Amino acid sequence: MTLKQFSKNLQNLNQTGIDEISEIILREMTLRFLTKVIQLTPVANSKRVKRGLRNESGEYLRYVKGKNKGRIKTKRVVIHTGGTLRRGWIVKNEKQLKGNKAKPTDAEIRSFVKGLKFKKVGKIYKIKVVNPVHYAKYVNYGHRKRRRKGHYGEAGTATVIKADDWVPGYHFLEAAERYINRRENYNRVFKILFEQELKRRLGL
Repeated sequence: MTLKQFSKNLQNLNQTGIDEISEIILREMTLRFLTKVIQLTPVANSKRVKRGLRNESGEYLRYVKGKNKGRIKTKRVVIHTGGTLRRGWIVKNEKQLKGNKAKPTDAEIRSFVKGLKFKKVGKIYKIKVVNPVHYAKYVNYGHRKRRRKGHYGEAGTATVIKADDWVPGYHFLEAAERYINRRENYNRVFKILFEQELKRRLGL
């Protein structure tokens, strides 16, 4: 590439180009955040079941000797039968769940992030992520089991929350935020994507 062509490409990299690069980086960070928060989101019900072991070709493994000779080898695994809250991260409203509690795949998460609206406010770039499941905030922040009353002097009565009245929250949202905001994670993603997009747009 000639110096003239490089100069032309540099001139074409105006604010619009910077906005486009910023959006690419923001969507990648959002993708990583959602992947992490889905991983951390608790599942209500689970049970231990036996599953047959398979080889690389998909065939069941069988015992070749002993009293179990010929029988399929098994192992106990934990199966999650809940998952509404976890899947709620990739829907726009609770009605879209329609009984589907399967853990979101990487492709589903990526497709959802691609469809999120990108917004710029001043110099700040934003993407809003919401879990519309109605009890999401209670699972994350915790909630009170029941009400008890106590007295605050002679001024009257007030609701008092005692330790055994409170169900602790999982705080999976804050944990995912801390993970994605780690300097090493942010810097690595930002540096790689920024340099990659800059080189592509400048023809380097």
